[in-house]
Order: sequence, then structure tokens, then C-alpha cells
Amino acid sequence: MNNDCIWSQVSKTNLSYKFTLTTIVASMLLVGCGELSNSTNQIVTSKTDAPQMPNIESNNKTPVVSSEKSDSTAKSDKKQSNPSDAPQMPNIESNNKTPVISSEKSDSTAKSDKKQSNPSDAPKNTDKPKDTNKPVNHVIKKPLVDNKPKISATESQKNRIEQALRTGNASFLQKQDISALTTQAIELPKSQLARQQAILASILSDDKNQPLDQTLNIANNAVAYGSIPINTHDVMNNIPLAQSDSGLTMSALSIAHNGRGLMYGRDVLGDIVNENKHLAHRAILANALRWVTSGNAKTNPTAVKIASVHYDAKKAQKFYQTHMNATANIVNCDVFASNNDCWKSVDVIFLGDNAATRPNATQRISEFMQAGKGVVYMASGWWSNRPEDGLKANTLAQGMGLSVDAGNGNYWASGDHLQIKTHRTLKQSLSKADRLSGIVDVLTALNDSNPTTDSTLNANHPWIRTINQTSHYLKVMNEAGKSPFESQDIETLKIWRYLVLLADMYRPSVVYNKVKPTDTATFLTMYVADSWLDYTRQHITALPKGAGDYMPAEAITIPVSQEWETITVTIPQTSGVTLIGRASIPSQPISIQVVSNTANQDNANAKLRVQTSYLRAMGNPFEGYQRPRRPQSHSLPINDQNESVLNSPFGGPLILNYNNATAGSTITLRIKGSAKYAHYDFTQPITDAQINEATTSLQSRKFGWNTFKFTGGDIQQITPYALKSMGNDPRKYVDDIKTFVFESNHIANGYNNITIAPTTKQYCNTLGWDCTGTVHNAPNVQHFIGWIAQCGWLCSGNPTDAFTGVDTGWGWVHELGHNTVQRVLTLSFKSSENGQQIGCMVECDNNHLAGLSMLRKYQLSGGDYNTDNFAHWLIYRQLQQARATGKTGKELRLATEKAIWNGDGYANNGGKRAFAMQQAFAYSRLHLKQAQPDLQGVFEYFKLLNIGNRLVDKLDLTKATAEQKAKYGVGAYNQNNISNIDLNYILTSKIIGHDMKDVYEVYGLPISEQAHRSVAMLNLPIAPVNFYAIAKNRTNHLNEGRWIDKLPVTGALPSYPFPTN
Repeated sequence: MNNDCIWSQVSKTNLSYKFTLTTIVASMLLVGCGELSNSTNQIVTSKTDAPQMPNIESNNKTPVVSSEKSDSTAKSDKKQSNPSDAPQMPNIESNNKTPVISSEKSDSTAKSDKKQSNPSDAPKNTDKPKDTNKPVNHVIKKPLVDNKPKISATESQKNRIEQALRTGNASFLQKQDISALTTQAIELPKSQLARQQAILASILSDDKNQPLDQTLNIANNAVAYGSIPINTHDVMNNIPLAQSDSGLTMSALSIAHNGRGLMYGRDVLGDIVNENKHLAHRAILANALRWVTSGNAKTNPTAVKIASVHYDAKKAQKFYQTHMNATANIVNCDVFASNNDCWKSVDVIFLGDNAATRPNATQRISEFMQAGKGVVYMASGWWSNRPEDGLKANTLAQGMGLSVDAGNGNYWASGDHLQIKTHRTLKQSLSKADRLSGIVDVLTALNDSNPTTDSTLNANHPWIRTINQTSHYLKVMNEAGKSPFESQDIETLKIWRYLVLLADMYRPSVVYNKVKPTDTATFLTMYVADSWLDYTRQHITALPKGAGDYMPAEAITIPVSQEWETITVTIPQTSGVTLIGRASIPSQPISIQVVSNTANQDNANAKLRVQTSYLRAMGNPFEGYQRPRRPQSHSLPINDQNESVLNSPFGGPLILNYNNATAGSTITLRIKGSAKYAHYDFTQPITDAQINEATTSLQSRKFGWNTFKFTGGDIQQITPYALKSMGNDPRKYVDDIKTFVFESNHIANGYNNITIAPTTKQYCNTLGWDCTGTVHNAPNVQHFIGWIAQCGWLCSGNPTDAFTGVDTGWGWVHELGHNTVQRVLTLSFKSSENGQQIGCMVECDNNHLAGLSMLRKYQLSGGDYNTDNFAHWLIYRQLQQARATGKTGKELRLATEKAIWNGDGYANNGGKRAFAMQQAFAYSRLHLKQAQPDLQGVFEYFKLLNIGNRLVDKLDLTKATAEQKAKYGVGAYNQNNISNIDLNYILTSKIIGHDMKDVYEVYGLPISEQAHRSVAMLNLPIAPVNFYAIAKNRTNHLNEGRWIDKLPVTGALPSYPFPTN
């Protein structure tokens, strides 16, 4: 390219000498001279050939012409050019350096382009002319050309996918990558399935490839000590070896860590060697041990070196010799000791339960498998994974890539769940063990824009079951503190990386607008987006349209903390969950760490986890997808050694999950990346400013949830429900719930968290009862959830949940009653007429406590609700109806039993409950000597009745002395087999100080002769049959009632003193 070409193009700008450096560059880049790209690196121009440059002192420097614009110049392109507005050329001194002239505009130039040019504003050239006799060469470097070969679209996509797989960050990906991502993912389970099936087929067949007999029975009646079930969640590396007819895994293989592992849910090897059991299974176990030893089930080892940790190596040695015709040499080696390497010479390591007590046992086992050592674990029995023993089986299983659920193993499992008794072909066995074909099928369906299926998607559809199974393993990983992306090696846990990234790619398009399962493609991608989740990443794609009624879209705009906060959390009991007081904002990572155990000395050994929300019910997506299928996060372990990350696409209140903590203590956390929301913590001092801040957050409606925390319970409810239920005074709202819901229930139940009245305490001393001991501790903290009910409109349990906000109404005290009612108020028994269970059962018994709460609410606040919960007028009418038959004696009792107690807890429950309240009235009159019953006397009766219930149930009547039995009136009993109605009769008689036999006879209750003998041993006076009448729908107005004294045992009854219509 020649000089004339350059400058002729420059001159076309019509700016004469008044132009910017950027203009020159732009003109040069826009030249139409084709020889630019072929020119030499330096183009020499003569001063005489070109117009004079602005004030740029070259000082022998070479300006470099770049094809990229600076930021400021880029902005200036937006303005219309006007010469009068042109900025003065900056003073760029070369000083033997090469100024870079970029085609990207600087910020200042970008802004200037918005102004219209005005020639009068153009900068003037004030420089003195230079000596023109000396030639001046302006050496300009040609635009830099990127000589790197362009990356193809395929290579670019490959790079994006590899980067996403390595980092767990789907933002590297583009929408068009989904198909490639899915196609690549399909190949992984395909190839692994072939490997698994080959291993399993070789173990389950003989030398002629004929199927071996798979019969195996480890039921509790077939073997001593029972067994434990084995989880094979890692479908890529776990292979069920022996599955019972019902599908329970009794033994499993593991190829995790590129190793070979074998686990049995009981010591089948020991059964064979010591007790000659499991004859049919010997050949399969022998093949499995060949595979563990050498990787080939058909090659018999000649000599094997074995070691053991808390397992009798001689049993293994004998099995090798007797059933495999192989020599097994026991190596005396402590393979778990970190300071030796004798384990390297060992072929197979056998483990027993107590190997889990060795330091770093899980990690050590993983190292054995990585080194190619065979690992075999034979569990001892049903107790092998009890929490109180340290979850030994799971500790060992995890090292092999397997897992075991905490608890009592298969202790309660029936025989059918623990045996293989039906004949299976090899094909059937391989099919039963195959969990990878399901993943291939799901991924294939996802890769089809219009997938077809034989049946509408439902909870039992194979695709849905597969998604749930794979989702569960991601949960297992997270809850073990692991992530699929924690290794920089993308081959590690690769299939799980693919699944998580696919979910990330589908999530931005999710809209929870009641999508039906018939819309297969949309429903399937939504279900995947909600299921394949890793909550331990810095990056997780968001839901631009929000998470339905769980979390509004606006929540993502809530700012999060950029600095560390120190937060103190009250721990109400030794284990459970509690609110932290901070929020997870959707797709915003939270860093969290426990402050060192030095600061948390009371909880130095506590096991702590963090999660979002504590929910039991989330709705059913198959009835219309209107919210995430499981919006609460996995429960992630946290400690004082490392920062943990929690990142949820759904967000939610942060919850601390704790175990082995100190009740009543506090735990201090450091948190960054969370946000404040409408949380009210009344377990700690709270200021008006904090209340106002929470209320302002609530009223903004940006965050989906409101929470309250107070002694004895907490509340979690969606914002719309909270605004409706709470009113304008959060303090009063919480005080009312504490007073009328929790305290009323706990007082009536006699729990020791409520201070006992001095008079009651004195009476306890008189009775010889311990009314404040640990047996009377309040139950676990009660959690109330206002969002979705697990059953009905409100549903009992812990948490108790509902389709409404939390308040002091009937529903919540009713459900709390379900959780806390004692058996002494479950007045249920077999009908004397037909043997069916009748009486005051579920939905009746719990309402004793609910009705007492409403009674106390009226007495303390004047709120008169549920005014006929104790229908005294109704039970009196039923007594009258029975008397009207003219029957007497036993026949009258049977008629009365049928009139009052027939049916279940839904039938006549108001009348049935009036019976217990009449005994409370009798206590007020006969023991307290009150003319009319009052709130204090009524609650004292129920409190003592429930206290007595717990004390009797705690007493071992097979060993108790006569004096101990006499305290409670159970002298005639030598076994703990007192029925509910007998216990009610005995304790009521003891508490009131009168034998209530005539009263219970009048009400038709079939009290046993043994109970009558017990009370007779107390030598109490016989109680008169009195009745305290209260008008219909005035059950809370105790002061309005009237006594009907000394009812006759037979014959007509006096009229009821109030209208009953």
C-alpha cells in the first residue's frame, strides 16, 4: 500500500488539519486499497506528501495502529460529528515508544460523539512550523493482524463444554450446546453398563456360563443377629450383587475409585464357614472373591495374601482353601496404620464393623481401592449402623463408594424382604441390577424435542423414577460435603457433572404455570431442572420467572451481604432444626463457617448442617407444575475448619440442622452472601428497630417467606399468609401464639417447661409424685409451616403444616394436640356389642387439648371460639336416651356405652370429650372444694392426669414394690398392660381422692375388675354422681353452669337446666 492511498483516504474526511488520532485510524482501516494486507510492516510517508499532523511529537517513536477501539472512542461513535465540537488531540509523546492507536474508542471520545460538531469549537494549531529542509519520516506500523487460525464452531463448543464440566459453571455454555451436552452424557452410562453387566454375569455364572443358583436367605429367622440393607446410589460404580425378591440389596459390588469392593449386609462368609449355611450361594461368593482378588471371576488364584481389620481372617482363609481351592496367606499387617506400607503387598483386605473406629477409616479404604486392592466388608448384624454406635457400617461402606442408612437395619424387616427364593435367569438378574439404561432413556428423551412415551408421566413412570434415583445420589454427595465438581479432573464423577449442567441449562426457561404431565417435553425438562442439583457451587442458574408461590421473581434483586457477619443462633434442644435469621437469595452463593469451637465450647462436638427451609409438603407437580418439586436445599455439613458454600436457585430461610448439641446454648456462625428478611427472633433480645426492619421487608413482598422464632417453637410461612395472619403488631402476634397455642397445651400436659403452681406442687408432694422430673420434659420444638398441608387443610406432625397462615385459631391447637395428647385421654376400647374399636380416638382425643386452649383463650382474652367443643348438653341427652330404654344394671351400661361411645373419633366427639371435662369439674368440687369450677382447677386436673400417665408408663410393674404401686393406685397390676380407660379411671380416682366407679358406670365405660381391685386397695370413699350443666354453645363460660347433684344410677334423669335445641 502506498502513501498516496493512505492520505487520500484521510483527506476524504474533510477535516483538513483538524482531526483526531482516532479519525486517522478509522480512515486507514476503512481504506479500499487491497494491498494493505500485503504491505510491509512499516509504511514510510513524507511530510511533503501529507497534511500536517496535530501536535504529536514523534521523538523517533512509531505509532502503532490497532484494529481495536478504546472504550472512550467506542462511546463517542454514538454522537453525530460536528467539527466545532471536535476535542483537541491529546498530547501523546512517543519517547521512542510506540503509541497504540486503537479502533476501540475511549470513554471520553465515546461521550463526545453524542455532541454535534461545531467548527468554531475546533482546536487551533498553535505549534511552530518545523524545519522543512529536513525530511521527516512518519513511520506507522500497519494494523496488527491476528494470524492465529480461527477456531471452528465444533472446537469452540468443545471448549465451552469442557470449561463448564471443569468448573460447574453453566454460564460458559450456550443454548445450542444442550444437544451436544446430552449426546456426550448418553455415552457414559452406555459404556459403564457394558462393564457392569460383564462383571456381574461372570460372577453369577459358572465356568460354562450357565447361571448359578442365586437362592439366599438372611431373614432374621434364618440367621442369627439379622442384617443391614445396602444403598447402591452411585449407579455408575455400584452393582447390586444379591437383591431380595422385593428389591432390597443384600450384597453389592463396587468399582469406585477404579477399585474392587464387595460388601454383604451380614457375615455370609462366616455363616458358610462356621455354620454351613447358604449352600447355594457359595459358588457366587467364590466367584465374587475371585473377582475381588484379581479382577477375574473365572480365574482361580493359586496364592492370595489377605489382611484383616477387626475381622477374623481365619474365616476368609478357610473359605479360600475349602471353597476356592486356593491358598490364602494371612499377612500380619496393620493396614490402617499411616506409618507402614506393608498393605501394599496384600491382595485383599477384610473388614469388620469395628474397623470404622480407626482414624480416617473412610479415606483409608478409598486409598486401598485406588491402589487396586480388593476390599471386603462383612457386616455383623442389624445393629451395625446404629447412630449410638457411630454409624460404623456407613463409615466403611462410604470408603468403598457405597452407603448404609442409619438405624436398626433389617431388624423389623419381614422374611420376604430378605431372601431370594424365586428362580432367576441370568438375563433377569442382569436386568434387575441395571440402573444405567434408565439414565440413557431419560437423556434420549431430553434430546428429543417431542419425546413420546407409552404412558403419561407420573410418579411411577420409569423416567421419573430414574430422575429421582439420580437426584438422590446428588443429595447423598452434597450431604457428605461433596460436589461432583470438586476435582479438577473432569473425568471424576463425569456423568453427574453432565446431569447438573443440563439442569442448569433448562432452568432459565422454567415457568411454574401449572404445566401438565401431558406436555411431556416441557414437564420433563422442568422436572430435571428441579432435580439434578448441586448446592455447593458458586454458580447456579436462576429462575427469571421466580419459583411459583415459593419465591417471587423479585427476590433475586434483594442485595446480599458483601462482608462477613457474625450471627448467634439459639439452640433449643440437643438435636433438631432451628432458624438462623438470614435468607438465601436465589442463585446467590452463601459462604458459611462455624466460629471456632473455642467460642462454642458448649457445642464442641455438635454436628452442624445448613439448609434452606424446613418443609414436609411441597405439593404434587403431577397435578399441575406450579412450584419447584423440592424447593428446600440439601442439608450441607458445616464446621470451623473450612468455609462451606450453599447456593440455591430457589432461595429460602436459612435453617441450622444440629445434632449432639447442648440444649439452651448458642452457636456462633460467620456468614457472607445472605440477606436479611422478615424474621423475628424472640429467643434473644429484639429491638423495635429490628422489628420495624423485618416488618418493612415483609411489606415489600420481595422475599417469599416470613419466620418467627420463640421458646418452644418456630413459624415459617409464605409472605401473603403472614401479612394476613400477623396484623400490625409482631410482638402481640408471637405472644398470643406462645400463650394460647403452646403454653395452654403444655400446662394441660403437665410439661415441666411451665412453672408448676405452688398448690399443685404441694399436692404432688402429698401424692408422692415427681411432677417436675425429666420424664415431664416438653417435647421437641414444634415447627409450624404456613404454605401447603401434608394432609387436609391443616396436618399434624412436626412440622405441622397448613394451607393457611399460623394463628391462634382452632386448626393449629387441634394439630398440636395430635402431637402431644397422652394415652390417658385416648378413651378407646373394644365395643361390648361387636368387638370393634370405639370411643374417643384420633380426631377426638387431641381435641381435649384444643378445647382447653380455647377455654384459656376466652378466660384470658375474651375471645370466645369453638364454643361447643365440650358438648355437656349432648352427653347428658345421651344419658337420658339410655335411661329411657328402661334397662338397668349391666344392660343399662351397655345401652349407655352404645349411646355415647359408639363410632370412631369423628362420631359424637363433642359429647365424648364432655366426659373428661366433667371429671375435671368433679376434681374442682370434691378435691378443691369449689362451688363452681374455674380455669385453674380444670387445668390442674388435666395436668395431674397427664403427669400420672407418664409416671405409670415409666414404672416397671414387674419389679415395682407395693408402696410404689400404691402411689398411683395400680396395686393389682404386675405387668405394664393397663388399658387406657382403666388408667383414666385409676388416676382420676387417685387424683380426686374418691373411687369414681359409679361415675364411670353411669357413663357406660367397661372398667375391668382388675382396675376396680386396684382402686379398692386405696380405700377411698365412693364419689357421688354429679353433673355440671353448661348451656349449649357456652362451653367456655364456666361461671354460667349449674350443678345437677346426685344423679340416680338407674331410672329417669332430671331435665337439663338449659335449652338444648
